[in-house]
Amino acid sequence: MTVRDIGIIATTGQLAIVGAFHTLFLQPTSFCNLNCSYCYLPDRRSRQLMSVPVATACARVVTPETIGHADDLVEFFTALPDCESVGFNIEEQEGAARTPVPEEAAYRFWSRLVRHRLAGGPLRIRDLDRLADYLGATRAGLTDHGPYEPIPTVAHDGQVVLLSPELLGITSPQYADFIAGNVLREPIGGMLARAQELRYVSEFVTALNDCADRCTFYDFCRSAQAGNRYFEHGTFTARETAYCRTTRQALIRAAADHLTPQGGPS
Repeated sequence: MTVRDIGIIATTGQLAIVGAFHTLFLQPTSFCNLNCSYCYLPDRRSRQLMSVPVATACARVVTPETIGHADDLVEFFTALPDCESVGFNIEEQEGAARTPVPEEAAYRFWSRLVRHRLAGGPLRIRDLDRLADYLGATRAGLTDHGPYEPIPTVAHDGQVVLLSPELLGITSPQYADFIAGNVLREPIGGMLARAQELRYVSEFVTALNDCADRCTFYDFCRSAQAGNRYFEHGTFTARETAYCRTTRQALIRAAADHLTPQGGPS
């Protein structure tokens, strides 16, 4: 392990978190934890070229109220002019009191989407495409088992957090507010070189190893997201999250049950 490597997956000997970054998030305003270019929330619509009806539709996530309307969602996006593909985000807990989506409801949602795909529906669905790409790569022996990216996120004042942009601006004394450093005082590379000294990064490496050792979904999921562990459990050591169960496990179960003779729950 070099000075820039961040942890090892014991069962495979592979790097847990890469010591360099390919993706950098910037938050030029303190209005929101994120300032994503693809965000079409109402207060940002005036700065986007996308029409309001499309913006409203794309801003929605799959909530407990809409999880049972997979067919309606597919019909809507299929009829939307110039819409060739869509991605569905199951409601997550990210610092807000939100009603979780039950795992079996998520299973039924993904199951309906798989049925649309198998029936020849023209709408491409990001989540099914990712799973199909993974299965194809696995069959070809080309599965990418690359390490987790550190995803440095820079605040308006130069403060930097790692692993999850949603952690920026969150107060947590036990994790020193997740601050890895400040770009006004040192380069991000220097922060990554000592990242494993941060409690939350060290805990996440432990969680990655736990997933690799014990979870049958790990090869596809790759331990999902760091932020969900904190927002759901208050720690990064938790092996499983509701996010993983509804967006990864339920998706795989739904696809497997449609592709195997025994089928699954209706």
